[in-house]
Amino acid sequence: MVVAEMRSSFGCVLKRYREEAGLTLAELSIKTDISSGTISKIETDSLTLPNMRNVIRLAETLDISLYEAVMPYLDKIKRTKTFELLLETAINQGNAVLTQKIASKLLECPKSNTFLSLDYLYQLAGNTENTEFRFLIYGVISQYSREHGIPVFLARSLYQKYYVFYPRYLSYQLG
Repeated sequence: MVVAEMRSSFGCVLKRYREEAGLTLAELSIKTDISSGTISKIETDSLTLPNMRNVIRLAETLDISLYEAVMPYLDKIKRTKTFELLLETAINQGNAVLTQKIASKLLECPKSNTFLSLDYLYQLAGNTENTEFRFLIYGVISQYSREHGIPVFLARSLYQKYYVFYPRYLSYQLG
């Protein structure tokens, strides 16, 4: 049953959650400020790539995990700004697995400038208060930089990973 659910499209999941909540399309439309036509198209998978803001809003309203809502579309996204929105949302919701996947997809995006994307991730990691997520994003940067021969970001991200980890190691040693 779990395998079948993981293969379900977001449209099927959305419809199931909406029906379990006892909401009509019109009622969900009012709660989310998304037209019932758009919701219907998402539920029937008529939209190959719906607006991610709508997907996030629908998922939050019906308590659908962001991972379950976004993963069916992750390979179809081509816009850097969409990846950035999803990345910031995943970090805010504390979803480490999804954060790592989205950060990697951002760097693989053919329509983005790799150096701008690396710099965006570097800045995002530096501004993230959660050390786990900082370490995770620096890890994505260092792995990508190593695989693609980008020494500047490799050095910067490895230094920052060390900087994030080392104070914890020292406090453990000094105890």
